[in-house]
Amino acid sequence: MKLPSYDGEIFDQLTKGGTPLFMCHQNDGCLCGGWLQTHGTDNLLALRLQPVDPSVYGYTSKVPCFASGTEAMVHGMAEIENPSPKAEKKIAGLVKKRALT
Repeated sequence: MKLPSYDGEIFDQLTKGGTPLFMCHQNDGCLCGGWLQTHGTDNLLALRLQPVDPSVYGYTSKVPCFASGTEAMVHGMAEIENPSPKAEKKIAGLVKKRALT
């Protein structure tokens, strides 16, 4: 439920706790591309507070992203009580990958 804390203007992020960097779910040490694209690198307080590689700024992707952190959170939690077979397969893959690290 961290994603909504990055929605809004800089001051909103500060008051909601949107100051830590949001890392990729693949646990590869990279920032989350969806987080960067959804919020825009110029509007993320976390990027202003912590040193990051300058190549992060202006990040864009051809992959469609959610309009907000809240929208992404709602999507991610939609099947939490009853995951679809596709979600179960993705979960199993992530668990396996994390077990290897």
